[in-house]
Amino acid sequence: MERNSAACVMEWSIELEKALRSKKPGRSLEGISEISQRLQQLSEEPNPSPAVYHLFNLIPGEDKLFSNAIILRLASAFEFGDKHTRVCIVKAFLFEYRKRNKRKEYKGVLCETQVHMQAELLRRVKVVFDNEDVEDRALALGLFGCWAHFAKQSASMRYLVLSSMVSSHVLEVQAALFAAGCFAELSDDFACVVLEMLLHMMSSPETLPAIRLAGARLFAKLGCSQSLANNAYKASLKLLSEFSDEYYQVAMLVSLSKLASKSTILISQQVDLLLLFLSHEKTLHLRATAVRCLHFIFSQGMCHVPVNGYLVKTLLSILDEPQIPTSMLCEVLQTLRKMILFMPPNLPSDVLESSKLLSIAENASQSPIMIESLLAISVLVDMSRRLKGSTGMGSLVRCSSLQPSQVILLIIDHITILVKPILDLCQADSVEFQQVNCLFNLLFLVIREYPDLHVLVLDQMSVLVKSLLYMDDNLVATIETDAFVHHSVDLRGEKSRIVRSKLLFKVYRFLVTFLENLTEAGAISTELKRLAREFDLVTTSFIDMDNKSSKIISELAMSCSLLAFCTGFALYIPSLTKPISNSGMGILERDLDAMLVQNLVGRLGNTNHETSRNLGLLLEPGRNPMDCFHMQSRTHACKIGSKARDILSVCNYAVSGIAGLKRKANRVHNEEGLSQLPKDGLKVMYDILKKWMQIPFRTPTYFFKFRPCRGSELFAVNETRNPDGIYVSPGFNLSLNLCLQLRNVAPDIPVRFKNVYCMLYSSISFQEPTESGVNNQQKQGSYQDCETDDMVEMNEMLLQYATECSTNKSNKRRRGNNDGEFVNSFLRFELNERGQGFSNCLLDVSAFPVGSYRIKWHSCCIDSQGTCWTLPHLNLGPVFTCKARTDNVQFILHLDFGSLTMALLFTNDAHANMVKTSKKEMETKA
Repeated sequence: MERNSAACVMEWSIELEKALRSKKPGRSLEGISEISQRLQQLSEEPNPSPAVYHLFNLIPGEDKLFSNAIILRLASAFEFGDKHTRVCIVKAFLFEYRKRNKRKEYKGVLCETQVHMQAELLRRVKVVFDNEDVEDRALALGLFGCWAHFAKQSASMRYLVLSSMVSSHVLEVQAALFAAGCFAELSDDFACVVLEMLLHMMSSPETLPAIRLAGARLFAKLGCSQSLANNAYKASLKLLSEFSDEYYQVAMLVSLSKLASKSTILISQQVDLLLLFLSHEKTLHLRATAVRCLHFIFSQGMCHVPVNGYLVKTLLSILDEPQIPTSMLCEVLQTLRKMILFMPPNLPSDVLESSKLLSIAENASQSPIMIESLLAISVLVDMSRRLKGSTGMGSLVRCSSLQPSQVILLIIDHITILVKPILDLCQADSVEFQQVNCLFNLLFLVIREYPDLHVLVLDQMSVLVKSLLYMDDNLVATIETDAFVHHSVDLRGEKSRIVRSKLLFKVYRFLVTFLENLTEAGAISTELKRLAREFDLVTTSFIDMDNKSSKIISELAMSCSLLAFCTGFALYIPSLTKPISNSGMGILERDLDAMLVQNLVGRLGNTNHETSRNLGLLLEPGRNPMDCFHMQSRTHACKIGSKARDILSVCNYAVSGIAGLKRKANRVHNEEGLSQLPKDGLKVMYDILKKWMQIPFRTPTYFFKFRPCRGSELFAVNETRNPDGIYVSPGFNLSLNLCLQLRNVAPDIPVRFKNVYCMLYSSISFQEPTESGVNNQQKQGSYQDCETDDMVEMNEMLLQYATECSTNKSNKRRRGNNDGEFVNSFLRFELNERGQGFSNCLLDVSAFPVGSYRIKWHSCCIDSQGTCWTLPHLNLGPVFTCKARTDNVQFILHLDFGSLTMALLFTNDAHANMVKTSKKEMETKA
């Protein structure tokens, strides 16, 4: 097991002590340099838990003890060492300081709670500060800044830092400004004092440029509170225009941007200020700084950052300039990308649909500098996604400046261009290979937003794979021709083959992800249809539910069935489903369109004959598969009452809209018209969803009342009635005697029923653990949540059996479906006056291996009105164990040798072996 920092700190302390005591030249400096990274590791790792102390055999608090020893030893070396040692020590603590996460509370090795000998540490460094050497005083101030978390508590340290800010030595003032900034980040009152002194220092004409530059950088650290950040921003904004030095203005712009990011009311003002510095009158350095500051502001994830057309046009004009450095172009592209992500939905579409933006981004995507082209393509991808998300489905038809198909073709072209240098270099770890992976990710982002372009992507990927295969054929021919001339061709061909295999793997992984996404999109209708059936199951599982609550749940089921029908609109248009089914994706469930229509027709019932007739016209003649909905409840259609008129109105609109879409598709025969059909379908779907979302949501009050749970319990025993559980030998069937008992069924419920139908099922995957060698039998006295993953499917199978029995279609007991791994059995209980019913069944578990298995069950009943009701099971099903026989049955073999008679005793296993041997001998003689 790899040791963490807490386990290594003692060893680090010893190594540091050895290095500092070493007489070898330079060894002490090496030891100090090594400890800098280790201090950073100690700060990054959380405080050790008791488990850490136990695993590494540490004494609690041992890590703090040795980390304090390291810091104290470094302070001693700073006090007594030479100048090189002091510089190295300050660099070590600066390394740890700069690696801190400024967005989180610091809990590292130098925080106030971790350092125990604070006064002693400060005393040893102050000894160096009291020297007359300016460099030593500056180094000591730098160390005070790194230790600000505990040094800020000392009044003498505060005074020392503030007094050093007015020193006559430039180096000391610069170090004091650094320490003051470290203190000001942690103390609001100290920051106020520093701000007053800094304003006086910056406005003085006697201040040197180096000090003024360090002071400009200090403003960024004066944002301990929002009010202080506002005051510091206003003061520094005035100072910005007083001096024209370029480096000073660059530092002030960075500080102003950092201050503005800490106060929401300053962001708009700062963006306007940065726009002024993007003008052509400013130097290239100032303009690049302004772009970098804009990128910093948008990278903070602030959605309230103002975005306007003038800002976009200004950035675009920079992209159009010929002599702009690559780094600045990349900053502009990254800023544009962040801006697009945070644009508000109500922004005018012309800000994004600018033809200039499209042309500039396309030109940048053709740049030979790959990072620039990738950023440009990323901007185009985000533009296409944002256009869809912000302007709505209706504007997709009107958007002509940026087509998602153009972005897809551009990405695939870049992938094709990058393939050749990858094969030429024969390096799978090249930069181009990573860029191909990045382009695949961008391509996947686009096709997730535009499902109607899946066929285009598949066609283009097919062309790419064929080109790779063509290159492979050419390479094989070259190797066969030149193998006797150039020995190196074989090696090059092998490398190229490896790279090409990795490229194909990238394509394969993309296609797998692509098809999984496509499968999820195609499964939406199936999932909604299943959700509707789950609502039906809820309605039929509570016999005493009031009529109002029952109608509300039926309306929810109707809504899900309607949405399932609408999301599968492409299934009813053969011209749309044909290219998808021919591609061999396997995402279309067989007869799914007919099942969706049949499900919706069954719910409408006699409420709307015209809508039901139009639904039937959507299917082709002769396609009418059997759906289990009519077996579930023959009164659900009647439950859609007058308050469900909104749902029926949306249903009428949806059916007429999809029917009109199919009529339009029948009149279209060219490819351009076919490509328009998915967009028209999405427009119809969008309108349907808008109408459906306006339907008020109602909650059934039945589930907010205290009541006993009405249902049934199942008790099972086998013929042997073993008190330890139910056992069966491997290879045998399981015979069970069953009792079903109704619970909490009040005598005043309006439903009366005599027969209860039950389905028992088990699988090899239902294996249960055993506890202390005893069978983990069912807990009859406690209710446990049942698994509902397969409840809908099992309920449909049971309903079909119950319907056949109630309609006298089959008087025989139905046999279960036994495929070895999954077995089931159907049975019927006749209830007595106490709500009890008895029956028996035979489960074919002969293929089950040794182990314990759970038998799950599901029950329902049919009332006198022909309505099926589901009875929730209040206990788990029984557990049976397949166990080999271990009882010591003995057989006696009598041998008669005339006057001598012998009796031999055999066990069960020995007797079985003798019988098998005898049978083989008899077959051989025959």
